[in-house]
Amino acid sequence: MSPNYINDLINSVNRVARPDDRQLKEILILCGMPAETKNIQYLSFNNHTITEGDCTHTFSAVAVLNNRRAAHFRLKGNQKKISQIIFHKKWTFNPLDFFLNKLRCEHGMTDIMAASVSDYTLLGILKQEKISGQGYYRHKYVEINPVVAIPGISDWDLKRVTDFEAANHIRKVTLKGFTIYRQMS
Repeated sequence: MSPNYINDLINSVNRVARPDDRQLKEILILCGMPAETKNIQYLSFNNHTITEGDCTHTFSAVAVLNNRRAAHFRLKGNQKKISQIIFHKKWTFNPLDFFLNKLRCEHGMTDIMAASVSDYTLLGILKQEKISGQGYYRHKYVEINPVVAIPGISDWDLKRVTDFEAANHIRKVTLKGFTIYRQMS
């Protein structure tokens, strides 16, 4: 593991989003990394927003995962079956829970995390909001993607990570004041 693992995590995020490096580094230092016996360390609230025309991109770093415990983090057997029922692809009420469950059920992803030279993976959420139409026909589309930043992986593993991120893309849908998040793939 690199002695500068926080900068490695930030550099891994930069392939997808451009957060404020100084602020993200401060949050990672203040919240800390998961201990050797802990699978995950949740981060305090943070948003990094960039507006390009009529589209707004918001990146949030939500958790640091312990790669040394990736095999223990993986869901198998009955735990996996139950979690897949609870976090079914047709609905979810919290994108973070949905992405964490998908990551824990995907054995290829936990294998990549375990094989990484880095001890930590940064999990983030990239939200894209786009407004189309005018007046009464104005509508806001919100698409949400996971960001799995694993430093020090091969190009082949990076392609598998980007495929995982693309496959787990969700859209925010509001029906009669009730918000759900639906997987689009």
